[in-house]
Amino acid sequence: VAGTANVVTTAQNCKVQKIIYMSAMGTKPDAESKYHQSKYKAEREVISSDIPYTILRPSLVFGEGDGFVSMLTQMMKFSPFLPIIGNGKYQMQPVYIDDLVEAVSQTVEKAETNGKIIELGGPEKLEYLEILHILKKVTGKKRMNFYFPKLLMKSIAAVLEAVVKPAPITRDQIIMMDAGNTGDIEDMKKIFNIEPLSFQDGLEKYMR
Repeated sequence: VAGTANVVTTAQNCKVQKIIYMSAMGTKPDAESKYHQSKYKAEREVISSDIPYTILRPSLVFGEGDGFVSMLTQMMKFSPFLPIIGNGKYQMQPVYIDDLVEAVSQTVEKAETNGKIIELGGPEKLEYLEILHILKKVTGKKRMNFYFPKLLMKSIAAVLEAVVKPAPITRDQIIMMDAGNTGDIEDMKKIFNIEPLSFQDGLEKYMR
């Protein structure tokens, strides 16, 4: 939040013409996770400036070199199991990196995006279990799902947070995962004329 405030102040001093702020889908004033709370406060810093702005709220971003699919594919190389926290039915709306980049590129030029908060996501709202199924299908690797009770994972995450910096998994991430991550992408499709790529099509685009 402080970093965003510093950028806004500097942008004002330098007479920057527009701020594009990368927030996150699920951001709201009463969010349970600290991550989404911080994103909301940072958005307020941008909105309260006198500079034209656009706020983009992507869902889970995937593509070559990402931090999510890459993590899962690494697990698949060394483990016969894929971990699932809770029941795995929490939903996500993965957005392919090329669609995100196209939205950012157009935002720079399009005045009609000024003052808007635009959610960015894929065409599907997928349960985590469905995401794993599609990933196994595309990679051709059979892996068993291994379920971890949510309370147990929160306890493990608390220990990891205390001894590993940065922790591979945090309690805040579990809160966000449990809440799901989906939204309304009609503005994305209408303003940017983007028909977002499905999760499976995106994976096949860079994995094959």
